[in-house]
Amino acid sequence: MSRKLTVDLADETTLSGAHSKALSLYTHVLWDFRVEGWQSLLMYAVRMALRCAYLTASVQEYIQLCLEYASFSNLPLGEGRRTVANLAQVFNVSDRCYPCALSSQKQRFVLRVPGSLAKYSRLSM
Repeated sequence: MSRKLTVDLADETTLSGAHSKALSLYTHVLWDFRVEGWQSLLMYAVRMALRCAYLTASVQEYIQLCLEYASFSNLPLGEGRRTVANLAQVFNVSDRCYPCALSSQKQRFVLRVPGSLAKYSRLSM
């Protein structure tokens, strides 16, 4: 019962605009929902926490929640792809922010990829 109240409080906090507090409330109930096997409640809490992480620009939380949300097997059509595409954009933004720092990392990665796989690496130099 206390978890239900925590989710309700997180929903109200989200509506009021305090997304960082709502994110911490949602993340507190995620573990309990995972352990007890409440998949629909877990999916709802992860989706709402994902929104809050996006709105607060919490990159680490956003990446973790994206991976968890995309791993659900009963997502609506296209939701998993959209989540993975958004996650890929998070990593592409860092490429535009620090091009000098990442260019040497890309070169090292491409050098380690075997010749037959280099054409599939999707890394542009």
